[in-house]
Amino acid sequence: MEYDLMEELGFIEDNQLILDCDGVFTCNNYVKNLCTKMIRNGGKFFDVISRYEDLTTFALREEKPVQAVKIITPFLKAFGVTDHYAYNFAKKDLKVMSGARTTMGYLQNLLPTFITTDSYEHHVMAICDSLNVPMEMVTCSKIVFDSDCTNKQENKRLRELSNKIASLKIPDINYSFTGLEYLHNDDVKIVDTMNKIVEEIIEMETWSFFEDVFSVNVNEKVCTMMEIKKKTSIEFENTVFIGSDVDDYRSLDIINNDGGLAISFNGSEYAVRGCNVAVVSSNTIVLDVLVGEFYNEGIQAVADIINNWNKDYLKSCKCSDRNLMDRMLEIFPAKLPIVKIVDDYNVDAIARDSEMYRKKNQNRKNFVVCG
Repeated sequence: MEYDLMEELGFIEDNQLILDCDGVFTCNNYVKNLCTKMIRNGGKFFDVISRYEDLTTFALREEKPVQAVKIITPFLKAFGVTDHYAYNFAKKDLKVMSGARTTMGYLQNLLPTFITTDSYEHHVMAICDSLNVPMEMVTCSKIVFDSDCTNKQENKRLRELSNKIASLKIPDINYSFTGLEYLHNDDVKIVDTMNKIVEEIIEMETWSFFEDVFSVNVNEKVCTMMEIKKKTSIEFENTVFIGSDVDDYRSLDIINNDGGLAISFNGSEYAVRGCNVAVVSSNTIVLDVLVGEFYNEGIQAVADIINNWNKDYLKSCKCSDRNLMDRMLEIFPAKLPIVKIVDDYNVDAIARDSEMYRKKNQNRKNFVVCG
């Protein structure tokens, strides 16, 4: 048997962190903002395709749902987006959450940390530059806009199709989380129209360049978690996953079911429904406190703190890092951020409050579900 000196000395890590940086450390929707900048009615165009992805993934539960970031790519290229422009736009568009730089440094020093996100590599590079994160720890969508594949006729057709997509109506309706009885007529039209458009796109010469490009979706995030587990030999019960978006649901749910710490940070309804701890906060230092406690004392210690989440208790409670706790209390002198253990009884109210905060503060339009 091979001798491992690090293991013999007790230096092998017992815990790990996996997170989606979008919505956690950033509060801008890069792909949507890029669409808004480059495509006529690009914000609405993005919302329709995102709705289509959510419907096919979670409502219709198709075996191979469409990946929005991948379908959007040829449209952006048809409107003139290059890799250079996409990266420069990412740097200008980036909005980092308060405390994010400090939190990322703290977490990286505390335990093995990995990032998985569906966003474009251009955006992730800007995040990594800002937060001093090595790209080696990131899994993201490897979209490349620069190529010799330029078909003027197809580009014209893609621009026409973008107008058709943006003209589709998104209904203001919530679907049940537990089951789907019907789709609103407007959603039926979105699915039918987008199915035909996707069929047309995948027959284009342009699509051949993007077809095999690696992109991250809800299923790929789970696969990434499995690969990390295999690489580190750290079980999910000793893993923290932090997410905020609809495509984080399955990853959060897996960690939750295996007894790990699954945190929704300013999350969508789906993220809240997958997690065991929900945080609604204007500053990421709450994550330092929770992950630090999990790392040092375990998930029961995290639960003890959350169950007594009030200023009087936190000022004097036993915790793994008193200086960190005091710093959080200084940042929130008047009112503490919302931190709740999520269960069947409170999930509806927490999901609603988190979704409302998310829409108000992050300008994201998400696929909304209800219990």
